[in-house]
Amino acid sequence: LSDATFKGFEIVAEACWHLARTGLDVEWRIAGLQADSWSVRMARAKLRGRFPDRHFRFLGKQDAAGLVDSMLRSHVYVLSSHSENSPNSLAEAMMLGMPCVSTLAGGSGTYLHDRQTGLLVQSGDPHGMAGAILELLQAPDLAASLGAAARQAALERHDPDKVKAQVRHAYDTLLRD
Repeated sequence: LSDATFKGFEIVAEACWHLARTGLDVEWRIAGLQADSWSVRMARAKLRGRFPDRHFRFLGKQDAAGLVDSMLRSHVYVLSSHSENSPNSLAEAMMLGMPCVSTLAGGSGTYLHDRQTGLLVQSGDPHGMAGAILELLQAPDLAASLGAAARQAALERHDPDKVKAQVRHAYDTLLRD
């Protein structure tokens, strides 16, 4: 996550609180943020006593190897953005074969297809996010099949030869016109 409000950390925090209320002891590994980041402070102020401090592990800035290691040790990848263009972190999680939950914001819906390659929830819906995460944690076969489908879709979408051909076609079309 970045420290921008449109990245939706407050939704993650509230979803985490809902999951903790079910008795689920989860640890959220949050890359890109520190415990004193602006968006964390804002979510803490918004949720007050419901802010689930003990469930967060803020990783701050990570290099590529650190991110991959953390992602591979996780059960679910969550994208909580209110606004997205081309969600690189979602693409990376899909390439790793992670089961993914994402808000339906901007380009996220072109990457992830609900119940085919992951689970989509409405932006700003912490209950829906918590429910989607809980569904994946309670149904490991579903999580595994969605993760495998996500990997296959990402491998096809990001195939270097396919991407080169698409760019070449776009330039050829522009030059002809």
